[in-house]
Amino acid sequence: MKLCYYVILYVIAVCSISCTHYVQVYETKTTSQMATDGNAFSFENDTLKITYYFWAEHGTLSYTVFNKLNVPLYIDWKKSSYVKNSEKLDYWIDITTTNGVTKGHVTSTYYGTVYGKSYNNSTTVKPQQIVFIAPKSSISKDQFIIATFPKVDFDNNAQYIESKRTDQPKKSIQLKYMDYNEGNSILVFRNFLTVSTSDRFDKETYIDNGFYISRITEMDRGTFWGTLSGSTEDWRRKNDSKISFASPKNFYIEIK
Repeated sequence: MKLCYYVILYVIAVCSISCTHYVQVYETKTTSQMATDGNAFSFENDTLKITYYFWAEHGTLSYTVFNKLNVPLYIDWKKSSYVKNSEKLDYWIDITTTNGVTKGHVTSTYYGTVYGKSYNNSTTVKPQQIVFIAPKSSISKDQFIIATFPKVDFDNNAQYIESKRTDQPKKSIQLKYMDYNEGNSILVFRNFLTVSTSDRFDKETYIDNGFYISRITEMDRGTFWGTLSGSTEDWRRKNDSKISFASPKNFYIEIK
């Protein structure tokens, strides 16, 4: 009987560990000269200002481009790329897509049988190669996911830091983390843009903003979500910017 009891305890312990949901928070740093604007990375010159916002599950290369000039500014997406660990991903591909919608309309009912007709409505979309930015205005872009991997497995170099629980502030918890530099980071990524004040691009300017993952911190869901942990999944995702770890420089992956 004692053997069965210990076996049951072991199974429960293994199940509770394997079923534990946790979250990894990813912090980033820049590889190029950039400023911080409202806790967000920003690049600025005489022509434009670019402000980045990564915060989302798996991260999004989201940014706004503000035209500081009194004349129009243009971006050529064909000559621009998102570069992930030296892999170039194009913003613009010369492919026309067609989105179709089928709708039905009931016309009559006869002896319990419904008779009707349907029609198709399709829209042809061709991607815009060159975007126009009016003077003193901005555009937004969020085309690429930063972390396409499911998670990162920690190695023996992992360290621990004591932190207050966000769901139970009177209690402390040991958080596991790993630090990286630009040379050994698991992900180095760049945003390369070609801009001009002429739609003919007679004179081009190149913007090359670089970033890398500098730290990964692992924690349980209660510590991550804090007071939001008791809410529904959909509600939490709509309000995740309210959690203490939220920052335009960070993103997260939830492991279930």
